[in-house]
Amino acid sequence: MSYSINYSISAARRVNRLDAKTRGRIRAKVALVAEDPTAPNRNLDHLTGMDGYRLRVGDWRVIFELDHETRVLNVRAVRKRGSAYQRRDK
Repeated sequence: MSYSINYSISAARRVNRLDAKTRGRIRAKVALVAEDPTAPNRNLDHLTGMDGYRLRVGDWRVIFELDHETRVLNVRAVRKRGSAYQRRDK
């Protein structure tokens, strides 16, 4: 039932620039969601007004989409809490 994980280029760059502890926490939480996206998780919410989901990891937010047909979790962005929900057209 596990999904594979695909990071966008910008999300991968952001994660790689973080300190080792934060980077590890984010990767672990994303991997946990990818194992079973339907499992109850208090830090996971469906986004309002746009497609996708939000995962809270401390002060960081992971914005991602699930492709159920191909079983892929696509991480679109990893942002600080204050700027996580601003729409970016890039």
